[in-house]
Amino acid sequence: MEFRRLGPDDLEPLARVARLAFSNDIGRPADDMLGGIEMERFFGAFDGDLLVGAIGAYTLDMTVPGGGSMPVSGTTLAVVMPTHRRQGILRKLMLLHVEESRESGALAAALWASEAGIYERFGYGRAFDRLDVHIDIPSEIRRTAPIVGTVRLVEGEDAAAALREVWNLVRPLRPGRSQRSDDWWTWSVFSDPTEERAGYSPFRFAVVDADGRPAGYVKYRSKLDVPGNFRLRGQVEVEELHAASDAAEAALWSFLIEQDLVTDIRVGNLPVDSIVAWLLADHRTAHRRLVEGGWMRLLDVAGAWEARSYASDGRIALAVTDPLLPDNDGIWELTVANGRGLCRRTEREPDLTIASEAAGATYLGAVTWRQMLASGHVQGSSDSIALADSMFAAAAAPWFDFF
Repeated sequence: MEFRRLGPDDLEPLARVARLAFSNDIGRPADDMLGGIEMERFFGAFDGDLLVGAIGAYTLDMTVPGGGSMPVSGTTLAVVMPTHRRQGILRKLMLLHVEESRESGALAAALWASEAGIYERFGYGRAFDRLDVHIDIPSEIRRTAPIVGTVRLVEGEDAAAALREVWNLVRPLRPGRSQRSDDWWTWSVFSDPTEERAGYSPFRFAVVDADGRPAGYVKYRSKLDVPGNFRLRGQVEVEELHAASDAAEAALWSFLIEQDLVTDIRVGNLPVDSIVAWLLADHRTAHRRLVEGGWMRLLDVAGAWEARSYASDGRIALAVTDPLLPDNDGIWELTVANGRGLCRRTEREPDLTIASEAAGATYLGAVTWRQMLASGHVQGSSDSIALADSMFAAAAAPWFDFF
């Protein structure tokens, strides 16, 4: 088995492996299906001339608790052909990926897990959950809910400019949001392949303006079913909704709910602290389902812990066990003053002993140290757990782009 970096000539074989591994054959050409990926950050496993496994990364600058940011590798397309599984291929690819990510300056890696049981052994921890929401219509926004701004539909260059302006406003407000490159806007936000619409309209974009400036946007599509009894059923599928304030977000939800002929609205990948159910006069019309969110893996525990801000001051010694990255092993003292952390090696007795996946799981502030203690990922006293939870808490629930 040969392992090497991939190049431009490997794009079609990579698309083939992705289609087979993820059972996804929608007929899109490779340069469209994989548009915007960074081929120079991909590694492949070859059995002779045949590509049988791969892993790659997006270069992200991710918001961390407190509104700052840090360099992160967005782990993507970690695949092994069904014919070559259980041969250690993924482990070798992951080692190459982690080493390359550290060399690139990334302090952490993040991913969406296709299977929950795979990534803990590589030091990734499930860092947050997300919401899928189905809203039954008729429904209405509470009369007492503050709403600001006016909503307008945008397209083309107007949409591109308005959405980018909103993203620059909202990105620091929620951990996990990342900068978006030109390729990301082209291939992820504005890409709209006909074969993936499943009967829905093309994507539409609506922007809410407040004080003369874009303050939020929603990306959505719709379809109208005409059953035999001619009771029309309009369905709206929301792909993204972001706003710089709760009042601007309320304006966007009101716009969606009040559209003619709409009988239900479906939205996935909302943060768990979404306000939508509380905006509705009858909150039971919003059916919420908690589902798994993103995963984090700290590549440089000291650097990552110093990159974020903290909810309370304190000092805690954390003994890290990281079989994949021995540089992270050892006892680290995290001292927080005025919300900023300083992390150094220490010889003092640890307050908590933690597995590398726990360091990733707790990083964004959504998963608690108490949960890690209960699941056996952390050992220590209840007082130390309480201190860690008070320090690592975050004001807003995390959210990732899909990558």
